[in-house]
Amino acid sequence: MNTVSKIDGFGTRRSGTSDVQNFDARKRIVDMYFYMDDGAAASTDLKTGDVVALEVNAGAGYQITVDSTATDAKDYWGYGNAVTLANSAVASHLAFTCGVYIGPAIAVKAGEWARVQIQVGGVIEIADGGIGVANTVVVGDRIIVSGVAGEATDEDTSVASIGAAQNQVKFAIAITAAASNATNKTSATAGDTCTAYLLNHLQL
Repeated sequence: MNTVSKIDGFGTRRSGTSDVQNFDARKRIVDMYFYMDDGAAASTDLKTGDVVALEVNAGAGYQITVDSTATDAKDYWGYGNAVTLANSAVASHLAFTCGVYIGPAIAVKAGEWARVQIQVGGVIEIADGGIGVANTVVVGDRIIVSGVAGEATDEDTSVASIGAAQNQVKFAIAITAAASNATNKTSATAGDTCTAYLLNHLQL
């Protein structure tokens, strides 16, 4: 009898008359640095369930304070290590949205940063207040970043409101329809939620 030995669809598989172990070495959760631009007027709340994007931009608006000096976040830690709240209004986020924050809610002040855990692959619950999933989400919908920082939506209903959504990265696929639920392991107090499979398209 086959026995599943790893979550998210990887486990023992039947091969002829034998059971074959099918283990996968891809990362599900990675450590990154979430930062707040040094020119921001206030701190930013990073909530459980927020969608983040890799920072690849440089200059004012994308910097931290290191020894009283404005420093590009991407250069301080290197590509693939700095993240910020994903927002479709930032052109690079259309390609570099990478995952979901899974830690407790924190506040990060202007110019500062925090080491955080980001889930980039596997099954995760996405919810309003963390990830604002449109209530039209159905099984199989492709999930993209929305125009609200840290939130997501489904591709099918966002083309008109966001623009060329078909050109955005689909960082997850819904495996349940959206429904109105309570917290569901996010920082949200209530809202529409769905379960989705993160694709780790950047192979982090």
